Amino acid sequence: MEGVLSKGRCLILALAIVFFSSSWLLDGLETVNLQDLRSLQSLKQAWGSSTVLWSGPDPCADKWEGILCEDNRVVSLYLVNKELKGTIPPAIGDLTALQNLDLSFNGNLQGTLPDELGKLTSLEYLSIQSCNFSGSIPSTLGTLVNLTFLALNNNNLDGTIPSSVGTLSKLKRFDVAYNKLTGPLPVSTNNPVKIGLDTWPAIEHYHWNDNLFTGNIPPELGNARNCVHMILEFNRFTGQIPESFENLSSLKILLVGNNQLTSPIPSTLNNIVTNGAKGLLQLRAANNRLTGTVPVLSALNQLQLMRFENANLTGPLPADILTYSALQGLYLQNNEIDGTLTIPEILGLNLRYVSLQNNNITGLVQPDPYSAESVLVMLQGNPLCTFTGGFVNISPELCNTTKPTMERAWVSPMVSKNTCQNMICGNRFYLNPLQCRCSKPLVVTLEVRSPSFTNINDPPLWDSFKNQTVTSLKTLTQHETPPLQFESEQLWIRDASLMAMC
Repeated sequence: MEGVLSKGRCLILALAIVFFSSSWLLDGLETVNLQDLRSLQSLKQAWGSSTVLWSGPDPCADKWEGILCEDNRVVSLYLVNKELKGTIPPAIGDLTALQNLDLSFNGNLQGTLPDELGKLTSLEYLSIQSCNFSGSIPSTLGTLVNLTFLALNNNNLDGTIPSSVGTLSKLKRFDVAYNKLTGPLPVSTNNPVKIGLDTWPAIEHYHWNDNLFTGNIPPELGNARNCVHMILEFNRFTGQIPESFENLSSLKILLVGNNQLTSPIPSTLNNIVTNGAKGLLQLRAANNRLTGTVPVLSALNQLQLMRFENANLTGPLPADILTYSALQGLYLQNNEIDGTLTIPEILGLNLRYVSLQNNNITGLVQPDPYSAESVLVMLQGNPLCTFTGGFVNISPELCNTTKPTMERAWVSPMVSKNTCQNMICGNRFYLNPLQCRCSKPLVVTLEVRSPSFTNINDPPLWDSFKNQTVTSLKTLTQHETPPLQFESEQLWIRDASLMAMC
């Protein structure tokens, strides 16, 4: 989080969201398919006491927690953060009507992912995040042709990505971040049957960061015209940033930092804005061994963040880089940038941080008088700051600042202030400060793995977040009996916090 959480790589929001309802029962019919019953009994046996709320002879009629039934079949298994322990038994493959499977945030689920997951051919949503699974990704997942969402991130998976997943033509999100996966990325041009990670026409999110992938970044990925996030950082990729990425006409986030890339940053990224999108929001290529200069990216009029620190870049900066209209943070410390830095009289309206420490900048042109009230420019470690024979007009703050001084404690504007006097709620209830009532909470932990925010206290950002949260919760609870009735005014935030994951 630039300027607020400079080393942060993940934003964790712990939220208490309150509804005026005590009913969290899932809809069900009177009897369950015998095959499904036997499968669930196997799961219950494998997970032991952690499924204590699974009681009664009929999972549908007795409304076993996290189970949704339609026409006597189990269609959804939602057991997020339920402290499940054990392994996933092969019998899970007998839930052949299952459309949604989410076992995320159960840190004591372990072992390998069973091949029998490939029998769940009706599956549209598969999420097994933040557990403790190891071993390889089953090649049988390639049979799940209805899948739109696949998240296996934050486990201990190893081996290579099976090329068979290239058959998942409906897939929109593929997340295997924070594992120990290795090898090159499988693409169609290296496969006799012409399938690979580039044969997903609907893909929007490629999340492969924090693994051990090697080889070149495949230029075939430039065919993903619906891709919004391309996150490849913290791997061992070599070679270049593909020029074909100019074809990613929906791309907002491109993260390729902390690899072993050795080529220039392609100026063709400028073309993204002319291909029908507003252009990149964030571009990060730090901690590589790149060549060449900082590219001119002035056409990307939505670009908010450029991180190229410790990337071996040379030459002078583009003359207009500090005037980019949307740019908030420019991080270029620890490179070989030289020449004269020109600080224009009119900077970009959103610019806050310019980090140029430890380069070879020898000259400075700055407004007279210079004011750093809104923009922090850091130049310590450049020759112009150590040369004692001149440059007497350099503003001292330019050479004496090593990190942002405008950082402040983060307080979410969504945390509601308590204006209710002399009200105390009983056990397991929370005070709703918006209506001064005691209510049962739904406590939600949201992990927002967006790359970074420069201005975390931006009110429109939180308004958007609140509206999206309400919409998502309505969708998640639409099958409840009786249906939950609530308005956005009933949503309030008890606390929110940041966590840096470095």
